[in-house]
Amino acid sequence: MAAKVLFLIVEGDDDDERFMENVVKPILLKSYADVKIWQYAQQKHERTVNLINSARKIGDYLYFHDFDNAPCITARRNELVKTLRGIEKKKIIVVRNEIESWYLAGLDRQSHRELRIGRYHADTDGVSKEQFNGLIPKKMHRVEFMSLVVRKYNIGYGRRKNRSFEYFIRKHLDVL
Repeated sequence: MAAKVLFLIVEGDDDDERFMENVVKPILLKSYADVKIWQYAQQKHERTVNLINSARKIGDYLYFHDFDNAPCITARRNELVKTLRGIEKKKIIVVRNEIESWYLAGLDRQSHRELRIGRYHADTDGVSKEQFNGLIPKKMHRVEFMSLVVRKYNIGYGRRKNRSFEYFIRKHLDVL
């Protein structure tokens, strides 16, 4: 194991952190001494820039941002490079469309049935938070539902059903 710390800098709701903690972090801990998750949404840009600079000194970082109707992924990355002084373009992971699409991507047909999700989603690239919320069984709390999803998560399905998740795995996890 490397004696390095990796910071996963996520947008900032519990959904992002839950996904990283339960799906991504266990994989990364095979290659890093520690993986820390930090939410930037409620922070000033300067604090995020400071964290990125600190992360470089003691380890590394990956910065996650939703696509948010940008013209394209490259445009979203370029915008972030201008906004966050010193961020490296190759460290920016653009989630298409939102983290909920990554959650849904990791479910096979059996998991869809067990969780009482209606239609099977073979491609989750365009799934929004609102669409995802519409899949949650009526009497189930959102947090409970998402916790069940990450317990059933299958990385292989996630890779096949979501291009941005596949890109992230290929570029940042397959090489570890």
